[in-house]
Amino acid sequence: MKKFILIAQILLALSLTATAHAGEYDCGLSEVRAFNAATVPDENVWMKADGRLIDINQNMALFSLLGNKYGGDYRMNFALPKVADLNLNGTKFVHYVCVYGIYPTRGTDNGNTGFLRQYAGRFNLDSYSEMIIENELELPIQRYQALASVMNKDLVTYYSLQIPTVNMPAVVLNGEKDNKMSTVLELNGFYPMYNILCEKGGLYISLGKMREPENVKEIVVDGMAGISFRGNVKESAHLYECL
Repeated sequence: MKKFILIAQILLALSLTATAHAGEYDCGLSEVRAFNAATVPDENVWMKADGRLIDINQNMALFSLLGNKYGGDYRMNFALPKVADLNLNGTKFVHYVCVYGIYPTRGTDNGNTGFLRQYAGRFNLDSYSEMIIENELELPIQRYQALASVMNKDLVTYYSLQIPTVNMPAVVLNGEKDNKMSTVLELNGFYPMYNILCEKGGLYISLGKMREPENVKEIVVDGMAGISFRGNVKESAHLYECL
């Protein structure tokens, strides 16, 4: 009986989360993002990715994505991922989890073209604008011309776009062995010519270099966010801090 009640509560939480308008939130539920340690993001939306246990009943939608992947008793509580801090040229960045945002199965509709996001949860993505990168692949350039215009030139051929392997900087320290987060690429979102959609202090990762950024600054760290495609090393991904 308790199991059926729990399932019903989860379904209700999902329906409420799914109806949220994309403009209300900046993040997708279970998204993991690093913020400059000097910045404290909205505590109603973000929670530190420090492996803490949280209550299932109060976080049904998030629980439906994480389960006990990172720990917890699966009855009363479950754990958030514990993600290592980053030190980028002497500046500390702390990872947070989006605990109140858009349910990610159909995309968030507020990403930046060519930028990557990481999610701690498991889900299937059915979206024209976003895709989960699980393996290297090639996309037809005619269909994704906006994406082609912002990607590193060594990932663009005459006919196709090379979607590479990216060594994302976030490292999970708890839960199942070899825990890895899902990496989502924005295929057709906000065009990042001078500005991007971003939250102050947040760290954003792109497969291309912005031309003349105004609301972000690039952080260049040797060996960070390396890229390869079919065994060939490519130009690294680009890291930006939102101002």
